Amino acid sequence: ENWRRAPEQAGPLNPDLRPKDNDMNSWGWFRAGVPFPALDRDTEVLCAVEVEAYARVRKSGGVIECLGLLGPATLYINGQKVAEKTSDDSAPLSAPFPKGAGKHWVSLIFRARRGQPFGFTDVVRIRA
Repeated sequence: ENWRRAPEQAGPLNPDLRPKDNDMNSWGWFRAGVPFPALDRDTEVLCAVEVEAYARVRKSGGVIECLGLLGPATLYINGQKVAEKTSDDSAPLSAPFPKGAGKHWVSLIFRARRGQPFGFTDVVRIRA
């Protein structure tokens, strides 16, 4: 999983925002499973990855499973909201994953709260 974290920005976040092809610095790289440290303010943080599902999922659709998310977060696929988690604790979040060939842009917008760590406490997987 080659997850990326968007640079901080003012205003509402666009879940379909993507790094430019030549952007190697402003979007940070990370692996799901280790939460981000607490921030000194309330803010939204966009994390995203481009994925191409396995053949069975491309043919019939499947499920995306975020096995552990810490803090409130909203899950989007190709810019469309598919699931939301409102609790502060670490908990799973899942949603249907669309069928069809090609790559999909999966993004999570975390609502980070001042002084509280947030992010991924486990991996994200897509299954048939």
